[in-house]
Amino acid sequence: MVILLHQLPDGTRHFDWLVQRFQPAPGHRPPLDPEARELLSYRVVDRIDHPSAGFFVADRIADHRNKYLEVTRAEIRGGRGIVQKVAAGIVRRVEEMSGAVSIRGKFAGGAEYMWAGIQKDDVWEFQRSKPIQVGPGQKFDWSTSDDDDGPVDPRIATVWPMF
Repeated sequence: MVILLHQLPDGTRHFDWLVQRFQPAPGHRPPLDPEARELLSYRVVDRIDHPSAGFFVADRIADHRNKYLEVTRAEIRGGRGIVQKVAAGIVRRVEEMSGAVSIRGKFAGGAEYMWAGIQKDDVWEFQRSKPIQVGPGQKFDWSTSDDDDGPVDPRIATVWPMF
């Protein structure tokens, strides 16, 4: 997964959070078709890899091409701006359901987390877990969030498989 800073020609900017759906077996990474649109993609206002990003809102955008996992900096065709990679990480697991998604992974140099997202009308609301410290065979507890705002929305706890 990566976070790209997307600077638009009008001077505005946002971040694109791109998540690889397919997780290869450890030590076994088949080549990806760089032109295939397989990356689960969200537009966010702030960087979600910062410790303060326990809750955030995102816009679901069209799946992006796999080549963006490897891009450091690039101009986007059609005069749509410039993207620059600001964070990269690994994804352990992705679960997509109707109106819900869970992503387990970590950004380089950071702790492992789960992000739980629920679609509400045209936006997605995400909650990040506390750092994962779960051993094999143990269940992850969604009962508290990573911030001090209290318990996670109970709907999140009911839609995510405990892994």
